Amino acid sequence: MVVGRTNGNTSSINQLGGFNLTGKRENRNLKNDYFRLKILYERVLFQLRPPMTLYNEGEFEFFMSSMPDVLTLTRVLNNENTFFKNNSSSLNSYKYEGGLVDKYIFITNRLVDTIKQAMTEYIKIRNLQNENAELKSYKEILHDKDKLVEYLEEQKNTSHLFSATATLQTRPQLKLWYQIYMERHGPPGDGVFNSELLAAIIEELIESGEILEDELIF
Repeated sequence: MVVGRTNGNTSSINQLGGFNLTGKRENRNLKNDYFRLKILYERVLFQLRPPMTLYNEGEFEFFMSSMPDVLTLTRVLNNENTFFKNNSSSLNSYKYEGGLVDKYIFITNRLVDTIKQAMTEYIKIRNLQNENAELKSYKEILHDKDKLVEYLEEQKNTSHLFSATATLQTRPQLKLWYQIYMERHGPPGDGVFNSELLAAIIEELIESGEILEDELIF
């Protein structure tokens, strides 16, 4: 991207893509920020790609074994020397490479998927906690004669109130984008729907007019 500017009889050119900005300080800060983001991806985020992908796919055993050493990773992330904060001249050895934004988009999608998976795991944990609380109450009843007698008496007096049976007639329906996802890519198993694939389907449905943006519920 090139931006031209004219001032009286003089003109200057600011080239953002090639780091040729007006003023040496702006040019230097832009390059340093770019290379520090590159370091962040290579030394930290890249190492988190395998465990995040495995976690999102529900492969929890492999997820645990693929995790890098968290303490080491934390030290690298929070060490100023990692990013040459006090010695920016060392960044001069880095070369510009394209595709950094695409790498950050990919890792951000994995992060979104990880959050979605964490939400489903939270729901599972809450359900298990509720089941455990119920089982604990039954265990207490079974191990306490007075409570057991009281429980059986209560059941005898109230069981007729709950003798009727009911059948659910309405079948649950998946949102259209989830239906198409499973037709094309199969069910995600114990994992989550891949964000990139799901986003592509949603864009198709919006462009075709089959759904509206305000219909989106994940």
